[in-house]
Amino acid sequence: MFSTDGFDTVDVAPAIMSSTENNTQGARRDERSSRFLSRENIAKMLKTTVVLSALLLSIWALVLHHSIEPLDSINDGESSILVETEGREADVYCPEGGADIFLGTDFDGDGRLSAEEITSSTKVCHGQQGLSGPQGQSGFDGDNGANGNSSLVNLTALSPGIPCQYGGIQIKSGVDNNHNLYLDEEEVETTAHVCDGQLGLEGPEGQQGANGSEGYSALIEQHPAPSSICPQGIVMQFGVDDGTDRATASDGILQEDEIRESLRICSEQLYNGLTGDIFANTGDSMSSVCAQSEWSDSSVQYLFSATDGTNGCELWMLDENNVPSLVMDIHPSGDAVPGREIGILAVDTERGTRFFFDADDGVNGRELWVSDGTSVGTTMLGDMESGDAIDWTSEITPWMNGAVFTTHGQQGHRIWWTNGSVTTSIWQVPWFSATVSSDLLNQSTSLSSFGQGLLQGDAFGLWFAAKDAQAGLEMIFLSNDGVLHIHDLQPFGDSSPSQGLSVDGGFVVAASDGTGRQLAKLDYNGGHQWLTSLTREGTTTPVSVMAPAFGIQQLGDIIVFDAVHRGADATLFGYALTTGG
Repeated sequence: MFSTDGFDTVDVAPAIMSSTENNTQGARRDERSSRFLSRENIAKMLKTTVVLSALLLSIWALVLHHSIEPLDSINDGESSILVETEGREADVYCPEGGADIFLGTDFDGDGRLSAEEITSSTKVCHGQQGLSGPQGQSGFDGDNGANGNSSLVNLTALSPGIPCQYGGIQIKSGVDNNHNLYLDEEEVETTAHVCDGQLGLEGPEGQQGANGSEGYSALIEQHPAPSSICPQGIVMQFGVDDGTDRATASDGILQEDEIRESLRICSEQLYNGLTGDIFANTGDSMSSVCAQSEWSDSSVQYLFSATDGTNGCELWMLDENNVPSLVMDIHPSGDAVPGREIGILAVDTERGTRFFFDADDGVNGRELWVSDGTSVGTTMLGDMESGDAIDWTSEITPWMNGAVFTTHGQQGHRIWWTNGSVTTSIWQVPWFSATVSSDLLNQSTSLSSFGQGLLQGDAFGLWFAAKDAQAGLEMIFLSNDGVLHIHDLQPFGDSSPSQGLSVDGGFVVAASDGTGRQLAKLDYNGGHQWLTSLTREGTTTPVSVMAPAFGIQQLGDIIVFDAVHRGADATLFGYALTTGG
């Protein structure tokens, strides 16, 4: 309904339709576009047109009525319409910020819009910032500047005088313009002096210190020289009566532990002679069975097997005065025969020199023993077999501050490492990690007959013969860090290595190549190279006996060995490692 003064009220409800109704009627009109208009429809259209016309005329009359007013109704104090703007921070409506615009009438005439005077408002938002433009090309590099000159400083000691009365240091500094790394006089820019201060007066004499403890007396003793040193002579012994070790201090006697130096004076030169009569009178202290010995340079000791006619074949030692003494009666009721199978081996261990040898104590069979040259320091390194652990097939060699040896008994051939204190298999030596030991134990399950005829250690690892389940009796190399290599010299059988020698870059060994026996050089990684191809004299038949007696030795660059070249006798040969001749 719409009403104004002076106008009739007109019902326009039928002319107001929602958008949904319009769309529906439009769709219906489309569906019925082919039909003829009925009289009813024509009447409705005319009625609607009349109502709209009346409405428009009413609105136009109202506008004219308000626009035509008497001139005296205009008031000089009519209120003004104001527009105000206010900045807007970034928010959900304006992500980039913007401004609020307020519109209204200033009814109170204060020139500002109050909240009740605002009739409408709107928001104006800033546009989103555009993307950065593409980066411009880099400019050209400028020329390098010239190298600057170095600064130098010269220090000169000054004697007492001018400018330093008590001496001091002169300091000159400048720039090395001529680049000669020396500060020339014309380059000196500043000179300064640092002068020593005057020496202070001598302080008062301090009190006398307490007397030190009384020192020990030096002693000298003279003794007749043993006949093992020279037939006629004396021994002068020098020492301090300080009670070192088991000696008694200040007792006036130069005991053995207090001796510092000794001087031997002979009136006759001893070129050779008997060191001692161990088996008194006509008895033999040594024989073909009891005659093993070893000398140690580091400990100056000589251990050997001998019999005195009472204690059997036992372990003896010759001291620095060439006087023999029994170290230990290992087999009290018989012969221990030290070193009968593997000899006596001196090894420098972390605890000093140790002598390793085989011996039989009459209870445990033939086992490995160790000695430091004293009775207390001589002991068996475990009962490794119910019978003899060491037999004629056993081998021993020094390796890694200890000794490696093989045993043979009911448990077969086994291989060990010992330093005299710890004895273990070579797969579990102390310097191998648990992982390395585990891997080696798994690999060693296919190996047997350890050290059959050949066992030797060097600075890089351990070389030994062993039988592999796949390769046969071949050479094995175990590096110091626990890597195992099998040298398969004879792919179709056993190479049966015997006699070997460590050389620069590997190991030279006598072995079978499938047709005969020759020399081969093995490297540290499992590879090999045959060095010789010797044949019997006058034939093309390879030699079958290599290094039977002389073995393999090295003289400089030459490998010296023997081989049965003609007849049944061995001939000596030389092989040059450098030239291959």
